[in-house]
Amino acid sequence: MSKKSRDARRIEIVKRLVHLDGGGPSLFIDMLREFGWDYNGAPYLLTRGDVSNILERYLDGEMNSEELEAWADAIELREDIQYEEENEEWIKDVIYILASTDLNGPITLEKVKGLLNQSR
Repeated sequence: MSKKSRDARRIEIVKRLVHLDGGGPSLFIDMLREFGWDYNGAPYLLTRGDVSNILERYLDGEMNSEELEAWADAIELREDIQYEEENEEWIKDVIYILASTDLNGPITLEKVKGLLNQSR
């Protein structure tokens, strides 16, 4: 498989992870293991809308706090994901808060509502 097609496949899996399209975070984490950690290609652009959508899905009961934490942990610090520039600080804060429950406390409906309200 060429580098270009491997990169395209990798970014498609990253996109599915970001949107949780067709499975939970662990499915996509397992799928991404074949690519290793380092990445030099064009990254997926994570937007405020992407993050807000996942937070809304949590609030709607489509996922539990453990899944939301696993999602954020899987997103955080990936070289193949770039944060939307105009919302970079908010996205970084949300991902960090959700991925680091040992430091930031448990994920609750109130916390997620507060994060969403910051996005508006």
